[in-house]
Amino acid sequence: MAAAGRMVGFILLSGAAVAAFAAVVLVPEYAELLHARQGLSAQAGRTDEMERQIRANERYIQGILSDPVLNKRLAMFQGDLWPGNSSVALCPAEATDTPPLVPRVAPAAPPEPPPAWVLQAAERLQRPRVARGLLLLSLMSLGTATFLFAPPHRYRRAKKAA
Repeated sequence: MAAAGRMVGFILLSGAAVAAFAAVVLVPEYAELLHARQGLSAQAGRTDEMERQIRANERYIQGILSDPVLNKRLAMFQGDLWPGNSSVALCPAEATDTPPLVPRVAPAAPPEPPPAWVLQAAERLQRPRVARGLLLLSLMSLGTATFLFAPPHRYRRAKKAA
């Protein structure tokens, strides 16, 4: 039963030491990975938005070739060519530089930012004093676990040899 208790104590103390060591090493890199993923996701969203705009522009061009009403509207907007048998109401407040019916796609939704706790932990763990302190703490804890929970027969052999 004492061997099981030593094993449990060793695992608990050394597990905490390895967890602290892993946090110092891995959390800042994980935060950088999350930033890179966010950047890639934003770039993919912009690429998708541009592809949708290309498809909408292609449909618009096909409409120009086949839709006489659209052609009349474009002639009125760009060349001030008004039909003689109709009246046109102009609204200067709504005047824009883009021709009528030009398709505009909705912008891509921005990607979700990384969790704040990961960024805060990475920021704190990148401080040299904090990193050195946690590394030293983990090494001391691992050494303590090794010496405190070593099997007793290991020390008996050392006494016999002396």
